[in-house]
Amino acid sequence: LDLMSCCLITDAAVVAVASGCKQLTTLNLNHCCNITDAAVVAVASGCKQLTTLNLHGCGNITDAAVKAVASGCKQLTTLNLGRCTEITDAAVLAVASGCKQLTKLGLGGCRNITDVAVLAVASECRQSTSLNLFSCNITDAAVLAVASGCTQLTKLGLGGCTEITDATVVAVASKCTQLTSLDLGGCNITDAAVLAVASGCKQITTLDLEDCSQITDAAVVAVASGCKQLT
Repeated sequence: LDLMSCCLITDAAVVAVASGCKQLTTLNLNHCCNITDAAVVAVASGCKQLTTLNLHGCGNITDAAVKAVASGCKQLTTLNLGRCTEITDAAVLAVASGCKQLTKLGLGGCRNITDVAVLAVASECRQSTSLNLFSCNITDAAVLAVASGCTQLTKLGLGGCTEITDATVVAVASKCTQLTSLDLGGCNITDAAVLAVASGCKQITTLDLEDCSQITDAAVVAVASGCKQLT
């Protein structure tokens, strides 16, 4: 069920779905900005077969909602919590321990998310293929753990993570060789990081280096010669 940007719907609608659609496997509530924890808790209780849940931009939900999902939706493979600005590390810790089938996790724009949460994901969600950490409050330690623990990643979003350095990107490039999409926009990286990506990530089709103000021609030339799959 896709309800993306249905801005007028409230908890009542989602509670009705949770009660009536017990076989639901996919629910997209992206930018349904009026829904609260009550709706998500109802979904977690009523829709046990969910494999995909998109809560991007649902700014009213808190850790309580996400913990309910982690407890009730054991079949989840895809969870998008991007722009859920009220959630904290506690929510992600619950997901990492409760959703053992998870392969895709979106945390973009969740500024309360720190290394603690990402270290748990790296440890518990080793089968991850997609991880969006855009503008999360993380350091090298978190991403180094991801590089070591989630070697099957094909998509990694680190845009706006201003604390990460070249060393982290070098580690990602050497260990996550299946990457097809990498977002480093706004990161404080130099040519060294990009050279490593060009050398190690031969499957890259999408590379975001927007606002990487320290890179030079050498980095772009290396990408052009090393990343032949870029589209």
